[in-house]
Amino acid sequence: MRRGIVLTLALVACQLSACALNPPRIVSISPSRDVTDVATNQAISISFDRPMNRDSVEKRFALSPVLKDCEGSKNCRFAWTGNTLMFIHTHVNFALSTAYTVAMHAGYADASGQQNTLDHSWHFTTEGRPMLSSVDPGDNAGSVAPDRNIVLSFNRAMRPDTMRAAVQLTPDTSFLLRTRPGGDGSQFEIIPLSVLQSNQAYTVSVDRHIGAVAPAAGGGYVLIAGPGFLFVDDTGLIHELAQPEAGREAFMLCRRRHFDVVVTNLGLPDTSGNVLIRAIRAVSSPA
Repeated sequence: MRRGIVLTLALVACQLSACALNPPRIVSISPSRDVTDVATNQAISISFDRPMNRDSVEKRFALSPVLKDCEGSKNCRFAWTGNTLMFIHTHVNFALSTAYTVAMHAGYADASGQQNTLDHSWHFTTEGRPMLSSVDPGDNAGSVAPDRNIVLSFNRAMRPDTMRAAVQLTPDTSFLLRTRPGGDGSQFEIIPLSVLQSNQAYTVSVDRHIGAVAPAAGGGYVLIAGPGFLFVDDTGLIHELAQPEAGREAFMLCRRRHFDVVVTNLGLPDTSGNVLIRAIRAVSSPA
């Protein structure tokens, strides 16, 4: 009789302490365990085998080292899709070449209150700096056509806003830089605004301070001509022109390619906006 009382008390104690005979389980994670070269903007996702008490899960999620810019920021948040938790950190990237640890601490519960009483953790390592993988024409190439474009290929998609200031063409030559049409954002074209000189050696250099992310969806081509700049919307880049010849360079660019919209100042250093628009219309479809 005494043994039966002890057994009954033990079962009651287990129930009162939310003893989980069938605890919730993690069934998949992303990034995966010990994976490398993780994109710095990738979300973290954790999928469970059943509906969860979402608050209990979010309170027991931990990332180390922490993303300092996430503190108090709406760019870092949790989101749920079914039984999957996602940690989203828009505009707050992981550091490059850094090992991170994701942890789910003990005590997270499913919708019925059953808890998992074990700590779970896994690691991943982020990608290194982006690298230039090839150039066409290649290094020391000869007999290059003076009117051809130069293609830069990187090992992953690049942020266009970091590219223009990072790329130089020597001897100094005005050029347009754009993502290659139809590509994945990892290739850029250098489009000289004038024919290159024959029998002249040119050097393309790329500064190390460039950034890589998945490219945004591009829109139409928009040309904005002003006293000292040219802006092409498909790449989001600002392209400086020779200020005394801003109108002429804008016109020459429109002869080389199509723009859906042209916006110009009325007063340009070498012409007027009205004259520029009429000239562009004469050589292309109406702008």
